[in-house]
Formats: sequence, C-alpha cells, structure tokens
Amino acid sequence: MYSKRGSVIIILLLLIPFVLRLIGYEPYPAILLPEGASSLRKLDNQVKVTITEFQGLNKDSAWVRLEPQVLIAPIPPTYMRFIFFKNLPKTIDKKIKIMKKLHLPTDELTARYAPSERNKYLKSKLEANNFLSSEIKMVLCELSVENGKVVNKKIINEKFIKLN
Repeated sequence: MYSKRGSVIIILLLLIPFVLRLIGYEPYPAILLPEGASSLRKLDNQVKVTITEFQGLNKDSAWVRLEPQVLIAPIPPTYMRFIFFKNLPKTIDKKIKIMKKLHLPTDELTARYAPSERNKYLKSKLEANNFLSSEIKMVLCELSVENGKVVNKKIINEKFIKLN
C-alpha cells in the first residue's frame, strides 16, 4: 500500500528543517512551531502583564526610556530581551560543535553572536540618538491594566548592561 521510498522521502523532508534549526538557521516558511506561548493572569478586573523596558542615559545623565525601534531596528522588538538575557556565546556552543562535526563553516555564526559586535552596534545606535553609550538599564516591570489603562506599575528587576 505505502512504498518505502515514499516514507524515506517524507522523513528526509521533515528532518532537514529540524537539522537546520539545530545549527542556527530557521527555515522559512517555518515548519516547526514557534516557542514561548504565554498567557495573561487576571485578578479581579485587572490583567497582570510583564514587560521589559530599556532605558539609556541621556546627555543630562538621567535615565530615559528607549524605544525598541531606536535601539535594535530592524530586529522586531519582541526579541529585544532575549538579546540581553541570554549569554549568547554559551547558548551557541552546541550549534558550533554540530556544525564542526558536519564540516560546515562556523565563522559567520560566532561573529553574529559575539558580545563585542552586539555592544558596538548598540553603542552606535545610542550615540546616533544622543544618548551616552556606556551602559543600558533593562527593567522588568509588572503592569496592572484595568479597562485599557495602566493602574499600577511595579518594578520586578533591574539589570545594568555595560557596553565597554
């Protein structure tokens, strides 16, 4: 009824995107489902939302909120906190080992995720928008929203990121 050749072809077609994702290349259109689905907590009539805000030092040495479009354009703002939360060189070690075993070049991957390259890019963006380029403050906030308005804003965590 079903041929072995057809089964092997289907397995290979489904295996290729998985291997590409392991080594750091996301196939498009994505066959694998995205990760990180989230839900909102609702207490009474309020919805609790956790957001990540980035702040930079302006010329007067005051912390001012940075718009994601200013800081990391053309990268979508939803990826902003992952760029800073993860220690990128450690997260790609497995991918580099796999690529070396497959005899694939790793120079592009290591350069793309190097913290020094990320810091150079962020410094240039901050300087272009009249901010001091020495550090960025990442603030994790919990917002209480009721009827579309922010009722309460609570700071959960602050992290200073040195760009030197």
